[in-house]
Amino acid sequence: MEAIEQANQRHKQEALEARIETELYKSGINDMIVSSAVMPSIVGILSKEMIYRDGQLVIQDGTGVDRITDNIPMSIGERIKELQQGEQTSGLFKGSGGNAPGNAPTNLVRSEMNFAEKESYVETYGREAYEKLPLVKDR
Repeated sequence: MEAIEQANQRHKQEALEARIETELYKSGINDMIVSSAVMPSIVGILSKEMIYRDGQLVIQDGTGVDRITDNIPMSIGERIKELQQGEQTSGLFKGSGGNAPGNAPTNLVRSEMNFAEKESYVETYGREAYEKLPLVKDR
């Protein structure tokens, strides 16, 4: 029974990530990111803070509360703008520091990244930057 629950959770996560990626492409993200290799990193970041509810992707804060801007749910475009300006994520985007190892996002945790995210990170920022990421989240 536990294996079935795990499979269902994996399926839900994969479906969420596919929805996020679709919305990112609709938002024109290809023109914003340094390369397509960083897409799994961006999807990974967003999938930790988004849920799919009532046919909509909803951005939440770390406590599960919907993020609201001007009395409406935060859009994926607004969240991308935040990531572009973020100290640890700006290197994923064009015109914001590029993909040099010194600009690599450092808010990621290796044990929470899937294989595609790890591969993308190493390809974009190098093995050395990847190995500097924490293995587990500090408590």
